[in-house]
Order: sequence, then structure tokens, then C-alpha cells
Amino acid sequence: MKRHDDKICMRHMLDHATEAVQMAKDRTRQDLDSDRQLNLSLARLLEVKTSLPLRAEAGGYMGMSYERPACNP
Repeated sequence: MKRHDDKICMRHMLDHATEAVQMAKDRTRQDLDSDRQLNLSLARLLEVKTSLPLRAEAGGYMGMSYERPACNP
């Protein structure tokens, strides 16, 4: 499996976090509770955002040797 550049994966995390912030802008908790599509979309964006740090805790990241799955585009 080809190793992916950590900078690319970090950029994807930043892009997803930025998109989640924009999506949640001017929304309330009530909006989140009543709008299933908003809820699922934000949950997915945050899931993608947190996947790399969780992999890092499992072992290897930022130059450490281990083959991790490709990051989500």
C-alpha cells in the first residue's frame, strides 16, 4: 500500500473542519436536533476530521514507520 503524505491528510482534516464550521454557522442546537440531514452531515465531517489523530494514537504518524490506510479525500 502506498504511503500518503501526512500534509495531504492534514489538509483534508482542515478542509472538513472548515466546512463543518461554515455549515453550522448561524444554526442553533434546535436546528441540529430537528434537521437530520444537517446532523448527519456534521457528524460525518467531524468523523473524517478526527480519523487521523485516532490513527496516530494507535501507532505511527508524522514520519513514524507504519502503514496506515489512505486518508479520505
